[in-house]
Order: sequence, then structure tokens, then C-alpha cells
Amino acid sequence: MFGLAVLVVFGIYLLISILLVRWAMRAARKQGRRAWVWGLVTAFVMYNLVFWDWMPTVVTHQYYCSTEAGFWTYKTVDQWKKENPGVMETLVANKVSIQRVGDDSNHTDTQILNQRFHWLTEKHHITLFLPIYRWKSELVDKDNGGSLAS
Repeated sequence: MFGLAVLVVFGIYLLISILLVRWAMRAARKQGRRAWVWGLVTAFVMYNLVFWDWMPTVVTHQYYCSTEAGFWTYKTVDQWKKENPGVMETLVANKVSIQRVGDDSNHTDTQILNQRFHWLTEKHHITLFLPIYRWKSELVDKDNGGSLAS
């Protein structure tokens, strides 16, 4: 139902925008000005009333994804098995339990997978203007203190 309400509101907004663009073009013609310029400016203003943050968000997202995103494997499963012979067979999966330290914008979630492994997820708010967050996930062997992947 909420989705239908949103579609109705956007439909009304679109109708109002079209009427305003037509009105601006008629007013421009009466004054002997370029109607398409006035119509384009009016459409641009109406678009930006709702979607002003879309372009900066896309540009910022593309920048951070191309400069800071990645995946690192510090130790493969085979390397870990060689260093810890016989341990893999003794591990028993825990029920899902997640411990959160911090608030919604900046926090660290720790999910205890079994006796040795924890899955850490860190979330940090890094900008003030647009809501950009940095996420870091890490699989940690708590007995060896080392990261397997991040």
C-alpha cells in the first residue's frame, strides 16, 4: 500500500511539473523569449527539488569504489589448515549471536561463528554532506589473532 501511495504522490508531482513547464513556456512566448530555455530551466528546477542529491551521490560512490574498494586474502584456508592441523575437524558452529559496539552510524558487529572464528563488520560514517559509509568485513582467528580475509 505504501508503494502505491508513493507512486500516486510522484504521479501528482510529475503532473504538476509538466503543467509548470508548459506555463513557463507560454509565459516566455508571450514575452518574446526562448520558450525551450524557460521550459528546460523549469524542468531542471522541478527535478532538483526532489533528486538534487542523486548526481553527487553517484559521483562520490564511483570515486570511492574505484579508489578504496578491494578484497584481500591474508591467509588461504589451505595455509591455515597446514598451520593448525586437526583443528578444523573439532570446530562446531554456534547459533547466530551478534554483538554490536557503537551506534547506527559508527559501529563494529562481531558474529561468533565457532570456537575460533569471528566475523567482524565495521561501519564508519565518513562524510558530512552526503551519507557515505565505509564498510570493512574481516574473518578473524581469535586464537592466532590474525585476519584470514578482509
